[in-house]
Amino acid sequence: MLSEAKQVKILFRAFLSRILDFELLSNGAESQNLLVQFAALLGAFSFVLTILLVPRYGTSTQSHAALIVNAWHDEEFLIATTIAVSAFLMVLSWDTLIPDRRDCIALGVLPVRSRTILLAKLAAIGSATGAAVVLVNIFTSFCYPLVLLPSAGGFFTLLRTFLAYWITMLAAGIFIACAVLSIQGILTQVLPQRLFFRISGLLQVTVFFFVLAIYFLKPPLATPRDLFASRPSQWLLWTPSYWFFGLFHKLNGSAPGRAFNWLALRAIWALLASLLGAAVAYALSYARTMRRIVEQPDILPAERSHGTGMLVRWLQRRAFRKPLQRALVLFTARTLARSRQHRLLIAFYFGIGVAIALAYFNTFRESNVQERLPIHAFITASLFLLFFAILSVRASFVLPHTLRANWVFRTTLVHRPSEYLNAVRSSLYLISAFPIWIVCAVLFAGMWSGRPALEHILVLILIGVFMVERSLNGFRKIPFACSYLPGKANLKVTLALYGSIIFFGMNALGAIETWTLNRLVAYVVVLIVVAAFAAVAFHRRAEFANAPHISLQFDDVPPDSFFSLDLAGDRDLTNDDENVDSQAAGATRKQPS
Repeated sequence: MLSEAKQVKILFRAFLSRILDFELLSNGAESQNLLVQFAALLGAFSFVLTILLVPRYGTSTQSHAALIVNAWHDEEFLIATTIAVSAFLMVLSWDTLIPDRRDCIALGVLPVRSRTILLAKLAAIGSATGAAVVLVNIFTSFCYPLVLLPSAGGFFTLLRTFLAYWITMLAAGIFIACAVLSIQGILTQVLPQRLFFRISGLLQVTVFFFVLAIYFLKPPLATPRDLFASRPSQWLLWTPSYWFFGLFHKLNGSAPGRAFNWLALRAIWALLASLLGAAVAYALSYARTMRRIVEQPDILPAERSHGTGMLVRWLQRRAFRKPLQRALVLFTARTLARSRQHRLLIAFYFGIGVAIALAYFNTFRESNVQERLPIHAFITASLFLLFFAILSVRASFVLPHTLRANWVFRTTLVHRPSEYLNAVRSSLYLISAFPIWIVCAVLFAGMWSGRPALEHILVLILIGVFMVERSLNGFRKIPFACSYLPGKANLKVTLALYGSIIFFGMNALGAIETWTLNRLVAYVVVLIVVAAFAAVAFHRRAEFANAPHISLQFDDVPPDSFFSLDLAGDRDLTNDDENVDSQAAGATRKQPS
């Protein structure tokens, strides 16, 4: 039998290779390439920040004391970025943080102690978190200590600043990682196992958007006026990035003050509490959870006799009277609710829209200008939310969930293809567009009185119709039940181009709509133009779906391995073939016998 140290080493490698979910990759893809690209992305982010921020301090004409105070905001931004990256890493590895069914089945029958598995899992999570923290600070860590160095400091002062920087960043990353581990571990002990599996996906997405909202909405309070105020802001009391900002200055000794004392004390207590909570929750998870995972199903069966279930079934029958349409809509909704890969994909795409919307809201909150700015900010933010909501769900449709189960659709293919495609269209409307329309209608009706809210909702509905119809033109698959061949789009070339077009296009559309809100004739013209685009998109999608030669596509066909370049053009191929044959015959005669 192997020693415990070797067992920990072997399990550490296995857990580290599973720290991210690679089930979205194709069979021929390499996980090492994805890890290298992810690491390069974090390192490039640190390099860009260094290029943009550090020269600003090197060429500044301010005094050294004023320069250090002006750098406070950038220091807090780096700490907040480190916390956000560590939190996103925990969200991406959500289902590998605690013991799952695979661990119980594979390791439960082996002569391996639970303590060994626990140490290997913690080592893998700690290594991944440490690597992410190092990569996102790899370049700034060598530049900011020089900026923050006191004017009379020497080598040991520089070394102290460098160590204070890295201790603060590692402590911030460990804090948020242990906090997520504590939340997940405590819930596994408090809730029944089946109920935890049901709400685990919702909790994962909630943590993702909560961290995203805090990162973009927190106000810039790293100033002497806010830090040394008699009554500190609630953001200072409850935002971890400001706690560790105070811890950095106490370790560095660069800004003594009472505010830094209690901020550093909060950071230390928060770090200790998260470490203790993660240790207790993790120990209980391996002591109690692994024994009952195998005995219970992953998904709690639906309560069909419950009053809520009866009401939901009644609404389903009223909203979707055709059985085929109701079946496909429910299949799509339940697949998204149960598949962690598709949840992460939707959260990633929709998170981009939420980040842009929060940036617009933050601009509105921080500026005290005309009333026109908040209207433009909210209109543009709603357009981005609608676009990325539709994009995220539409992008998830092409990725299969349980590919072997598509034989059910193949053997029950008794309806026309147009009926299946119309049901897919209803699913996309229900899951992506309708929630945004309802939220925006309630929000804008409460913010604006009467006409502006109604005008914007009409435009938003027409734009949503155009996006849904346009995205489904040419789509002839059943969501999550058809094969997919990745690598068709050259994202390295087209991602930046399309991203720029989308950003400036949505911003321009929001500006045009804001300009027309108080001009009835101009608004009617814009409404007619948007309605015309929506009608054309609807007509083209319907024409494609009802075409007589259209059939459902269950398998992606790989491209041809060989194709003709046709470089000859109008040349006489007969003479070329004769020349090639004569040259080949001459070469044959020259060879020795």
